[in-house]
Amino acid sequence: MAYDSTPESYDLVIIPSGMIPAPFNLPDVLQLPSSLSSDFWEAELFAAGFMQPEHHSGTISAYPWSMKQAILAKDLQKQPTKDPIYLLCRKESHPWVEKVRIKSESEGYKVHMATLENLPTEQPSSGKWNFISLLELSEPFLGDISAEEYNNLLKYMANKGRTLWVTKPSQMQCDDPSSGLITGFARTARLEAMAEFVTFEVGRFNDSAADALVKVYQKVRRESLQNRWDPECQFVLRDGVVHTGHFNWLSMEKLAPAIEKEGLPMTLAVERPGSVDSISWKQSRLSTLGDDDVELDVHYAGLNFRDIMVNLGVIDGERGLSLEASGVIRQVGPGVTHLRPGDRVIALGTGLYTSWLVTLSRLCFPVADDMSMKDVATIPVAYATAIYSLLTVGQLERSQSVLIHSACGAVGQAAIHIARMMKAEYWKIYATVGTPPKVEYLENMFGIPRKNIFNSRNTSFVTDVMNATEGRGVDIVLNSLVGELLHASWDCVAKFGKMVEIGKRDILGYGTMKMQPFGGKSYFRRSGPSTGYAGQSGTVPTVSAIDFGC
Repeated sequence: MAYDSTPESYDLVIIPSGMIPAPFNLPDVLQLPSSLSSDFWEAELFAAGFMQPEHHSGTISAYPWSMKQAILAKDLQKQPTKDPIYLLCRKESHPWVEKVRIKSESEGYKVHMATLENLPTEQPSSGKWNFISLLELSEPFLGDISAEEYNNLLKYMANKGRTLWVTKPSQMQCDDPSSGLITGFARTARLEAMAEFVTFEVGRFNDSAADALVKVYQKVRRESLQNRWDPECQFVLRDGVVHTGHFNWLSMEKLAPAIEKEGLPMTLAVERPGSVDSISWKQSRLSTLGDDDVELDVHYAGLNFRDIMVNLGVIDGERGLSLEASGVIRQVGPGVTHLRPGDRVIALGTGLYTSWLVTLSRLCFPVADDMSMKDVATIPVAYATAIYSLLTVGQLERSQSVLIHSACGAVGQAAIHIARMMKAEYWKIYATVGTPPKVEYLENMFGIPRKNIFNSRNTSFVTDVMNATEGRGVDIVLNSLVGELLHASWDCVAKFGKMVEIGKRDILGYGTMKMQPFGGKSYFRRSGPSTGYAGQSGTVPTVSAIDFGC
């Protein structure tokens, strides 16, 4: 019989004498007679540090050397001391508090009531107070916390007590997302302050939930005394069963062959627009490789504002997520001469949030070897939008001035580069941004004069633009602002100038537009990608334009 109290070993090991080679001389091994009675086992277990057996069953056969016994006994040295429990409550009472108190006292615990304003001061024998927080029985505590409550919470955390915090469900099910705030708070407290902070999610506050709470408390207290390196810290009561969250290891090698065996790409799809939980990977149909097509192995796909709008159900997402990607060519069609297998490329299209696809070769563009595949995946949409908007739709010329809204965004920065490529002077490039750091960024990165950078958060940029241009306005406005700011941008357009709209919100929302500028021979055009499907051979994503002019 060997006994060792270290957490990584068994408390008691019983080995039949026939399994130990003779002679043996181990200091922690106690050799016992081959035949032992139940009373003898109880005595030996108690001597080894165990309590009196809770369960004892056995059968003795007609043969004196044959006997079967089963004995269940707890480790005496690891039984948690029953220090007082403090029920942390709000000032107003809740019916379930009394149920928890009665159940705790029936298990032999002395129960005290406490509030964040009135915490205990008497130091317990174990050195730490034991709290069961019932602050969230009525509503989430952190959902609308006051400054006073926040300060009291900080004082509570400073006492380094043990906390079992009861909250409403937020993980396996969720009625109020604010209930999940305490889960994040608890994780942060455990990681950054090494706090003993456990959460217990309860959907219905009844008698069975009170029983489960006390059992969870006992488990948490026991693991605390055992100094386990990986104690359970999150519990959820659902349908009468207490659940805990565990990570399970899974080899990707078991999944990848199944995907390759089917020969079908995996594509990210939104099953129910407006529901984030409905995003999932689905096997998709692969088009046949045509003469002018390439098969692209996607490495990175860009996530754009359009994809967010698709997921929220604001715009149609039938053609899939992502308009841009980077990857490596797998194979090419017979008519493709500018690309070959192994080439690194960027691609434009729709539905590019996929593992691989067949697309038109003219939508793929080679990438230099020294450029990161991750970085270049963010280039296609921004630069395609800027090029089409300024050069094709806006017909920007060297001598013209341009106002670029949201100039620190991807399209805004691309537009600045395109304007510079057209030899536009810095003093003819005007920009709007929303914060002072973005102002500094445009000055330092692009050399745009401070006097040419205005505020995009209000209509003050109209006066600033007109002052900077001596009342003339600008030749082209690249607009992404909405509502009142869209109309203000319209006021910045010079005679015979153009406003190119790259946003969709006002159009989808059936917004209105002032007609007066048309009398001054001004033009309004909306440019933006359509939903042509790049994954279908022979279909080119087009760019639509709405043209109003006189």
